[in-house]
Amino acid sequence: MLVAIEGLDGSGKSTIIKALSKILRKRGLNVFITSEPTDGPIGKIIKQYLAKENRSRDIRMEALLFAADRIWHVNNVIKPMLEKGGIVITDRYKYSSLAYQAMSSKDEKWVEEINKFVPEANLAFFIDVTPENCIKRLNLSKRKKSIMENLKNLKKVYERYLKLVKRGKLIRINGEKDVQSISGEIAWFILEKLS
Repeated sequence: MLVAIEGLDGSGKSTIIKALSKILRKRGLNVFITSEPTDGPIGKIIKQYLAKENRSRDIRMEALLFAADRIWHVNNVIKPMLEKGGIVITDRYKYSSLAYQAMSSKDEKWVEEINKFVPEANLAFFIDVTPENCIKRLNLSKRKKSIMENLKNLKKVYERYLKLVKRGKLIRINGEKDVQSISGEIAWFILEKLS
């Protein structure tokens, strides 16, 4: 089973995934954790690009890089993990591209088209934390911000994530609750799907 966890930068995805994996492992399930961008050859280029603050962005180039990295991710990480049995949890997947790189409905169709080469997740969740709260959390963290991590960008991305929830692509989870409640709720969906 492939599970995607989506959300704005600063929504707590990584922390939630760690707590979720503990819950599932206590149930005796094999859990594999992965993330995008990957540590593969294209993912490394993306990470370098996102680390540069004062750069004009080309959304089309970003979308193509993420789609290529995702194909690498599926072929080299996700499929082999799924073949071992168990649950693969990915911190970001194709829905991130639909939120971050699809600026208009026309762009959205194109972004969907270049991501058609990877399967849908069995379950995909949107950790709903307001852009304002995400910025507060990011400001408290010591890591360097990416070019996407500002309030204006996060508000646009947030609206696109909500559209994906309305379209039934993502299950909305209230990310303002405590980590145990959030991870417990996601675990319930996963266990229901498995049964």
